[in-house]
Amino acid sequence: MPEIRHVEETIHCRSTTPGKQGSDIAKSKFDLIHKTLVDILSKAGPEGVPSRDMTEEINQRLTISDKASIGSVMWYFMAVKQEMEMRGEIADVPLKVPERIKLVT
Repeated sequence: MPEIRHVEETIHCRSTTPGKQGSDIAKSKFDLIHKTLVDILSKAGPEGVPSRDMTEEINQRLTISDKASIGSVMWYFMAVKQEMEMRGEIADVPLKVPERIKLVT
């Protein structure tokens, strides 16, 4: 009897680097990281959050089970972050060092 496989829906995350291809990722992983990013950034206000702190912020909010199913939180954060930038959902806070990101309102 043939094995029945569940095909998970994917989302194409575009790259912000010209000429670079994006990545297709599982919609469930995209949705989890996206929701977590929105939660973090909505509490940060117009000053945003340093981009370098986001992986730790995400890790603090995910369950052990979530982290195990995702794998590399840093990689998924970067993929989702770039797609959110391409959609105009988030942006860099101008003139801030280190780089900070915020929700676009």
